[in-house]
Amino acid sequence: MDEIWTLARGVRLRTLQAGRGAKLALFWPGTGLPAEEFLDLAGRLQATGFRTILVEPPGHGESAPWSGVWHFTDARDILEELIRPHGHPPILLVGHSLGGTTMLAAHPGLANVRGLVLVDGGLPLPAPYKTYAAAARDLEDWIRDNTYPDWEAWVRSARADLHHWDALVEAGVRGAMRQTKSGIVPAIDPPSVSAMLYCLSGYDPSQLAESAVPTLLLRGTEVPEPRALDALRARLRGLVVESIRGAGHELVWDAPDAVADRVLAFAGALDWT
Repeated sequence: MDEIWTLARGVRLRTLQAGRGAKLALFWPGTGLPAEEFLDLAGRLQATGFRTILVEPPGHGESAPWSGVWHFTDARDILEELIRPHGHPPILLVGHSLGGTTMLAAHPGLANVRGLVLVDGGLPLPAPYKTYAAAARDLEDWIRDNTYPDWEAWVRSARADLHHWDALVEAGVRGAMRQTKSGIVPAIDPPSVSAMLYCLSGYDPSQLAESAVPTLLLRGTEVPEPRALDALRARLRGLVVESIRGAGHELVWDAPDAVADRVLAFAGALDWT
């Protein structure tokens, strides 16, 4: 993977890019996670002829912060700028959690999208925030609960929450944190992430424009099925929902082989002409 820095919407973003195929796969990670979340899946898609771009969103990891209000259209514009140097290739969009919702909401404005993969994404918050301040307070609490005295304590906690662990998973979880005088803390810019969470609060799948783009929604069996899934099915005519046994919300790390098998099968059945 090549680490490539790019300027999109005036924000300096870190991306990981590889592959030379005619098909392009773009990845948007879950809230607070770095581009490394999708290292394993991206590598497997590269082996089948994909060029891949793993996005580190504004305010995540080493990417620069976002200033002001965030809308899903901002993500669409960022994706357009990342795609532009590659011409107009057929595209697969992959996102986890809020990243999946971001890809789903952004895809109608992008040309040549052939498929969408939502990794436990595309669904609204169970309890939406009524104000930006409420989202910011909740994020502050989350940061406090996820601050550790040293790397050993952080890795020990991360391993306890995941069913699978290898070098790629460790690279991902380490990329989600940074060392400060206060200890090991999430590698995020709080105002940027608060703006994204508040944006998600206004997301309603029943208001999505109808789409015929083939869409794969992967969910873990340890995650309760939300009522909003019916609204998603009603708007996405090409939606396929698959469950991965024993996996939680972090499907990409809990069950990488099962996720890869399903994504590769889905991508292999798409029309890439």
